[in-house]
Amino acid sequence: NRAARTAALLAQQPPHPSTEGPDLSWVQERVRFVLTVVQGVATGDWPSPEQVAELAGCLRDSLVRDCAYGFIGTSAEDPARGLWTLAWQTLPPGHRVDAALLAAVASIAADDWATAEAAVASILIDNPEHPLALRLSRLLPDRDTSDLIRRLLHSGQATAAEIGLQIE
Repeated sequence: NRAARTAALLAQQPPHPSTEGPDLSWVQERVRFVLTVVQGVATGDWPSPEQVAELAGCLRDSLVRDCAYGFIGTSAEDPARGLWTLAWQTLPPGHRVDAALLAAVASIAADDWATAEAAVASILIDNPEHPLALRLSRLLPDRDTSDLIRRLLHSGQATAAEIGLQIE
């Protein structure tokens, strides 16, 4: 099954390259990979377990993850939300937090509150002290998330621009 295969691939995945500062060429390459997978989803080409495992590795990097917020409000918003949701639901505990967070934020932007709440709940199972998930869990009942979502969107697009990429 997809989840078991993805989990096995994650166990074999090399760690993020260690550098003293951000390795911008690595980040750009990883963001381009994410863009390619999102574009594939937009055309009905869903990622393989290998691609989901690679995506999980990409999203561990804070700059790549920040850029991924930049999909909100773009023409790629729906396929990105589908990708984040697939990754969150496919990845095993301990590897799904980043995808679940993106799925939650994208679902909030799409007014899909049930998916957002489920994604936040899974984050808090894996990491009960996750600051953004805790904040979302407090904001979700009142659906008072628009300022936070707007800030994440702008931050994601600004981060992408800083590393020389455009999220559209």
